[in-house]
Amino acid sequence: MNSSPRLAIRVIHARIAEAASTAIQLGENWWGPHDMTGSIAAHASNHIMLDVMKIGGVSGWLRAAALAEAAGLSVSSHIFPEFSAHLLGVTPIGQWLEYLNIGSSILMEPVRIQDGYAMMPNRPGSGLAWNGEAVKVLARRLSKGPTRTYGLIKELMRTAVTSDLETTMRVEGELQDIAINTADHRALSGCAR
Repeated sequence: MNSSPRLAIRVIHARIAEAASTAIQLGENWWGPHDMTGSIAAHASNHIMLDVMKIGGVSGWLRAAALAEAAGLSVSSHIFPEFSAHLLGVTPIGQWLEYLNIGSSILMEPVRIQDGYAMMPNRPGSGLAWNGEAVKVLARRLSKGPTRTYGLIKELMRTAVTSDLETTMRVEGELQDIAINTADHRALSGCAR
């Protein structure tokens, strides 16, 4: 996107922020601190929401946090609580951790929420440790394309929230059948990877 549409969006956001009686938070779709700088200059929001992946990783987050602090804007996170919780801990005006239980099925020890606090695994670095077998299963599922697999993954995520074990097991079984059938087809057709 060139600077003209970005500028127009910032102006629109600034008008909304000025007119709204509710505080506005932006940032989850900023691609680097440079996107953030324009929004701050336009007074486009009252609060900042940083996405560690889009803002430029740890270094980008730290640069963005410094910009937010200089502008007097509080910072919240956008998904990836496994990393964002650590980064909010070193953000002078950190406010809220957005917690979505998305990655727990492929992590050895996911983030737990206890009494309103994110309980992080006690490991070096981010504390992130992959469940290798679960990652392999997910990779096989995703290699099947976005059609039926996408619908089953959405159903699996929904049942993870409701803890419907019977439905979860059925969906996981269907996803494994897709993975097995597709792997068999590739092997038979000479397309095995």
